[in-house]
Amino acid sequence: MSHNIIQDGYTKDGYIGAVPNLHDEVKFKYRPMLAEQVESLSAAVEKAEPAKAALLVASSMCKQLTEWSETFSAPENLPAAINLENVRRLHPLVLAKLRRIVEGISPGDLPPDADSKAVDAYATALEATIAGEAPGQKELVANQKN
Repeated sequence: MSHNIIQDGYTKDGYIGAVPNLHDEVKFKYRPMLAEQVESLSAAVEKAEPAKAALLVASSMCKQLTEWSETFSAPENLPAAINLENVRRLHPLVLAKLRRIVEGISPGDLPPDADSKAVDAYATALEATIAGEAPGQKELVANQKN
């Protein structure tokens, strides 16, 4: 299996850890964006006024998210729908990080319940990101050594 070819319908798990006094954690599943989607979004955001740019990002994330852990706290912790209204209301840091993960620029955060295999994969992806390499390619090379 290739780690760099995004198959149609392929989904990945994502996680954004809580930042004390800023935002809670978010667990989610998403369809990674293709290169043309990333470039189209970046070009549209660059040309748009700030409010419109934020809506473009939120709208794009709605299209890529398939599940998330977001709920409404009152009255009964009901699940929050993945829609433009809810995604645009995410904390700005969460939305920015979500975008980087979905675009394939960041590996996201390591979930607190990660096993040793996930920890190793995260370390490999993080090293690649820091080095300016594709995280999937770095993981593929590491797997070939095993």
